[in-house]
Amino acid sequence: LKDDFEINKKALSKCPEIYFLIKDNVKKKNSFVYAETLLKTNGCYYKYLSPDLKQNFDLSLKAVISCPSAFKDIPEKFRCNQHFVTRGLQFNPHIYSQLSLTDRLRIGTLLAALKYGLADNIEQFYKSIPSKLINHKVRIQKILELEPKIYKFIAPRYQADMGIATLAVKGSYKMIADVPNRLHFNNSIIQAFLYSA
Repeated sequence: LKDDFEINKKALSKCPEIYFLIKDNVKKKNSFVYAETLLKTNGCYYKYLSPDLKQNFDLSLKAVISCPSAFKDIPEKFRCNQHFVTRGLQFNPHIYSQLSLTDRLRIGTLLAALKYGLADNIEQFYKSIPSKLINHKVRIQKILELEPKIYKFIAPRYQADMGIATLAVKGSYKMIADVPNRLHFNNSIIQAFLYSA
């Protein structure tokens, strides 16, 4: 049973711990495929791969897409590779929170992370954005154009800004709940609410 490639691969896709039960000689014959299946199932197992498999661009990318915290385990040559980072952000924007401060300070990196939208953990994502990027009206507007749900977490002084509030509501009508009450009956807010996405 442990020597059957297809059975091992299927079992691995359902339970990553199977990786440790596969005989070493069997694992070596199909090391890349087993590693790829393992990382699709749970990228946190990246640290258990052999050093030569860790040098593979695609396997490293699969690991961080599946488990952003694996970013700290990948080789530095990938952590510093802007193409690698951008590809990863395209599939899992939460990789952004694992980047170095220098990388997170680049507005282009932040916008790349937001370009494909955040499905969950928006507050956690927001907390990983350096304050330098979220204390500037124009940058906040760029961020809200891509992800209006972040409006809920921005500083109250920016939430009270008519242009920012209108942009957030226009992007998602649900943001009306976070707009200060005194702005609710403003014509811009009403129109944004009625014609929002």
